[in-house]
Amino acid sequence: MSVAKSTAPGALGEGGFRKLNPPYAATFAADMGFTNAAGKPMPGVSAFQKQDGKIVRVSASGFNDDDEFCPVWRFFDMLPEGPNDWRPKQIYA
Repeated sequence: MSVAKSTAPGALGEGGFRKLNPPYAATFAADMGFTNAAGKPMPGVSAFQKQDGKIVRVSASGFNDDDEFCPVWRFFDMLPEGPNDWRPKQIYA
């Protein structure tokens, strides 16, 4: 699922969010570059900004086992032995 958020009051639906519906939702992950070689959607995040009246993608990052978006790594860093080469059991590639 993809959502859009606006800082302009009333610009989108209730609460300022709008769900992205087909036909755009069907290709959104691929359009953003968040698919694997088999075309399967992969997790990621993009930031957009309105520039000169157009919505522009200003940055993006895919999620993986060592990204900065996984809060569990901060907890592991607090342990005396650190993460100790721990890796998730699931592989999403």
